[in-house]
Amino acid sequence: MANTVLRGLNWGHRRATGPLQAAASHFTQCHPACTIKWTVQPLSGFEHGLDYNVVDRFDLIVFDHPFCGDIADRQLFRPVSDDHPASLDDGVFVGRSLHSYRYGGALWGVPVDGATQTAVYRPDLLFRYGELPQTWDDIVRLGRAVRNDGLWLGLAGLNPHAFLVVAALCANLGQPLCADPGSKPFDRSTLAAAMAAMRELQPFLHPDWRRFNAIDLHEAMATRNDIVYCPAVYAYLTYAEADHAKPLRFGAFPGPAAPHHAGTVLGGTGLAMTRSCSNPDSAAAFLAFAGSAECQRLFARHHGQPARKESWSDDQTNLHFGEAFRATRDTMDAAWMRPRFKGYIRRQHALGTLFEATEADVAIDGLMRDIERIWSGR
Repeated sequence: MANTVLRGLNWGHRRATGPLQAAASHFTQCHPACTIKWTVQPLSGFEHGLDYNVVDRFDLIVFDHPFCGDIADRQLFRPVSDDHPASLDDGVFVGRSLHSYRYGGALWGVPVDGATQTAVYRPDLLFRYGELPQTWDDIVRLGRAVRNDGLWLGLAGLNPHAFLVVAALCANLGQPLCADPGSKPFDRSTLAAAMAAMRELQPFLHPDWRRFNAIDLHEAMATRNDIVYCPAVYAYLTYAEADHAKPLRFGAFPGPAAPHHAGTVLGGTGLAMTRSCSNPDSAAAFLAFAGSAECQRLFARHHGQPARKESWSDDQTNLHFGEAFRATRDTMDAAWMRPRFKGYIRRQHALGTLFEATEADVAIDGLMRDIERIWSGR
């Protein structure tokens, strides 16, 4: 039988590359006629763009669910429902992981990574300040205390992260970003309350926070000794593994409104088959394997964040990751899902640029005008 080579596009961190490389190797052992070769792009490429000219150079692509509207409009991927040999049930995946890839009557990807914004902290630094923050007021008190000792709180502010923290605060406060491009994106009073919460935090944030993406922040917290705690960042649970000199720990989002853990912005990744896939049968078989309990247990053994519920409650997995999955499960289950309409990612990028440079004490009326101009596509 002729050998099949599937070309895959992934993004560059061991949380992404380790699991899918392990899955590909295992799959080839079971299907010797099929090899999967991965190309890696930086995180920025994954977050901001799906290059339509690049898609057709690959058979498999790891992507983010807010691209679904553009994917469906351009028919960039083959719907999983057309090719998948086994059923996928929302009930076996954590939070809205699977649901986020359902759009326009089709399923566009299989969840291979489950994530949302959570708290992250250095346990060796935080212990002297008492309990883990449970509310936004707790964070402010912690901020004052750590600054008295010359230490900092952390946040990721690089596009799109500052915008997505504000979006999480609005969702926690009960009025999330609107999913309709024809309506006003934010409720004015809710946005004002979210910006006020950001303003409370800003004096305590590390001076580099606007230059951090999620990976940068985790790296800084794991390698330096001056950032104690971050309330909301896309969690890279691999930084809890023991091979880090200073392993991090993770906790629930402490939002300003009850239930305090709710409202963060769903992340994670899905795996899709492109429209130009050279061997749809082999690709469909790999997608089926990637969504299985067996494969997602394999993900957890190779620095990954499985999207299936079994791994989030597994004792061995939680032991290996410092109880990170259990500690953040409620936050993950209550995460808010971003809009997925055609053109959303372009708007998210523009809003990310706006919030990257916006001070927390900005006049709300002017900020609303800028946001509505971007949202309307002007």
